[in-house]
Amino acid sequence: MQRLKRLHTFRINFAKCIPNLILLWVWVLVGGLLFQEQLIPTAAAANRVSPLTIDTRIMHTEPWGFYCDPQFQNKTPLVISAQTQYHQDILCGIWPDIAQHLAKKAGLNLQLSLEPYARIWQSLDAGQADLSFLIRSAERSHLAPSQAHMFDFASVVIVRSGLHLTDYQDLQNLRIGVLRGIRLSPRFDHDPKLNKIQLRNYELMVDMLLHQRLDAIAGNNVSLFYLLQKKQALDKVNVQPLILQKTPVYLHMAAGLYAHPYGQVLIQANQALREQGVYQHLIDAYVGSQWRLESQH
Repeated sequence: MQRLKRLHTFRINFAKCIPNLILLWVWVLVGGLLFQEQLIPTAAAANRVSPLTIDTRIMHTEPWGFYCDPQFQNKTPLVISAQTQYHQDILCGIWPDIAQHLAKKAGLNLQLSLEPYARIWQSLDAGQADLSFLIRSAERSHLAPSQAHMFDFASVVIVRSGLHLTDYQDLQNLRIGVLRGIRLSPRFDHDPKLNKIQLRNYELMVDMLLHQRLDAIAGNNVSLFYLLQKKQALDKVNVQPLILQKTPVYLHMAAGLYAHPYGQVLIQANQALREQGVYQHLIDAYVGSQWRLESQH
């Protein structure tokens, strides 16, 4: 009889505990969701296709990133999947090609959007984007860990035909086109004596040089030589550039992505692609091997 009484008492007490158990389960579930949300790289996560999709902004300029069809009107970001082959019918250029290899190696999806160079920095700083591929500078080194090095190109100055650059002093009194927000070398960037004209993209810079509205253009040798070749204008410039410095290109990550395990996966994938020479060969396909630093001396 005592045994049945104890069993009855247990059932009554257990029934009283059920609401508390349900409440505890709800708190555990909500806490888990909040913890998971903290791991998602940026506040833009609500618009992601999946938590494995990395919001990637790339510079909108040839040959780095551009719409394959200039008349293309749908600007919806393109998701490059780790599982499916990327088809070059929407976005073309070096960065989409590199993103395809990076996504496959890392096993992640990259959501690509084209933006002007200066706006990419704003998107990263504001946490509106997760990832980009950019020149590493001292003031932004916190976005580019040392293990995220991709490749190097040369920061150069090219002058129009009839002018010659033998050393840095020859830049005095020249009208020099530069990309707004770009960092080329500490000396050049902070030299107040140079007549630097900031422009929104490389295409405009090259056009102004060819129409003699500029005397020189400064930037990375890949972009400048590509555009001059495309316009069949190599004979209108002095093809021996003044090299400002060797310029490293890095993966740049917003703080949330770098602290997330996905960030470390991307870094490891990047190191593997760099060691295999994949990046150099992808760039060669657009501009030949003359961009490589060993061919600039």
